[in-house]
Amino acid sequence: EFLRNSEKLDVDVTGNFDSKTTAAVEAFQRKYMSDVMTPWDATRTSGIVYITTVKKVNQLACGMPLSLNADELNTINAYKGKIVPDGEVAEAVNSAPETFVVDGTKLEFSSTTINVDEVVYG
Repeated sequence: EFLRNSEKLDVDVTGNFDSKTTAAVEAFQRKYMSDVMTPWDATRTSGIVYITTVKKVNQLACGMPLSLNADELNTINAYKGKIVPDGEVAEAVNSAPETFVVDGTKLEFSSTTINVDEVVYG
């Protein structure tokens, strides 16, 4: 409904995530590329409604800040470090300190471990 009503995209509200829905999500991701796809280092849309896409929808629809918590940053970092083949479980470990600034708050991670149990396409 948000994509149709707020973004004026051609999508049917049926409860099914069909090709029209995917196309509408990709149009949304293109429009807000820097907020939605750039954090993943993606240069194209995915059509997948996940962390940053949901956050952008919530920002626009509800006025919520577009900020990422530590778990979300860990997930994005793990994705950027390793894409997991379908059906496999991987552990991505990043031992170098990393610093992020989210809404003016500096977050530093000296060691990040995350289990990835689904495929994420960037």
